[in-house]
Order: sequence, then C-alpha cells, then structure tokens
Amino acid sequence: MSVTEIQQYIKDLKESIAGQGEVMIIPTIENYGLSGQNTTCVTVLGIDVYFSYKTAIAFRINGRLVVRENVWGVTTGKHLNLIDDGKKDDRVSGEEFKTLWNELAVNC
Repeated sequence: MSVTEIQQYIKDLKESIAGQGEVMIIPTIENYGLSGQNTTCVTVLGIDVYFSYKTAIAFRINGRLVVRENVWGVTTGKHLNLIDDGKKDDRVSGEEFKTLWNELAVNC
C-alpha cells in the first residue's frame, strides 16, 4: 500500500464521520491465531494492527494488508503466515513498514 493510498483512506474516513457529532469508535482486541499464542490484533478506526507478542508485524488499512518481512524467528514467522497466508514476496522491509506506519500515524 502506498503512502498516497493511506492518506486517501484517512481523508475518506474523516469525511465519512464529519457532521455526525461526536462519534466514538471503540477499539477491539482479538486473537488472530489460537488463544494463548501471543497473536493479537488491535482494531482502531478501521485499522487493524497485528502483533506477535508485543511487536507490531502487520497492519491492514482500507482492505490492504502491509506485512513486515520476518527478521525474528520461527514463531513470529508462523504468526506472519497466519496473517498473509505465507505470501512472503509481498512482505516489506522493516524500514518500509515504519515509513508507511509513520505516514499513517501522522495523518490520523
């Protein structure tokens, strides 16, 4: 997902709730694997952030998935595979992941 696509999603989201008065969107926390596997997904404002233990390893925005390449080990690799069905060629470097995430956070 490009920075431009992320910016457009945030703009569209803000426009969709504008004029509705105070809108409260409650975050959710779920497991994306089996319970107890340290596989957590937090959803806030329609953005899913996937964690392996306490590390953010992927996020989904506007239906598009951004997944970090595995630089950790076998267990986090299994968590990544749960998220993207093992599509390793679509994963981004840690630096690209941070850039995309920082752009998203700045525009929220």
